[in-house]
Amino acid sequence: MDRIFRAPLSTNDTLATTTFVPPKETTIIIEPKGPLLEGSSVSLLCKSRANPPVTNYTWYKVPPEILSSSRCIKISSMIRCSCYSQGNPPPSLVWKLAGEPVNHSAAIPIREESLGNVGMKSIITLYDLDEDTLSLVCLSINSLGFDSFAFNMSLSKTEQGLHSLSFGIGFVVAALGMLLVCVPLLIIYYR
Repeated sequence: MDRIFRAPLSTNDTLATTTFVPPKETTIIIEPKGPLLEGSSVSLLCKSRANPPVTNYTWYKVPPEILSSSRCIKISSMIRCSCYSQGNPPPSLVWKLAGEPVNHSAAIPIREESLGNVGMKSIITLYDLDEDTLSLVCLSINSLGFDSFAFNMSLSKTEQGLHSLSFGIGFVVAALGMLLVCVPLLIIYYR
């Protein structure tokens, strides 16, 4: 329950207040800067703006986890699958098609994006697949372990898009409709 307290103040009265601010703008400073030799020492200094000042920082590591937002979309004969994962250290993502690792190529493009400091997104595009090769797995790996997710390609949602054939048919139907309306109006107008 909120309460409001009122008291008369004169110009000689002093009112002290304390504002509490949770940690913000946390940064990590690495010394020395630049490339390091394996096995050499490094200092990590954490800084935050807060009131009261932060007295304890916790470093954490988390094994990778593939997120439920991972999914496939089918557009005509193309299937595009997105794999979202998080972990600390950030995971790397590997695709397997019919049990075999897949690398980026012109035939099977793969695009990756970093999602902040602990996440990764990978998108694979597959064209003209046989029903027998519909086994697609995303593996998420970091130094603490791995997670995997098998996509059910037969249940991939079909996206309705504007295909050139659909667009052409729609254009022809619209043109015929305009003719059916405009020609009788022109005949009536010029009589």
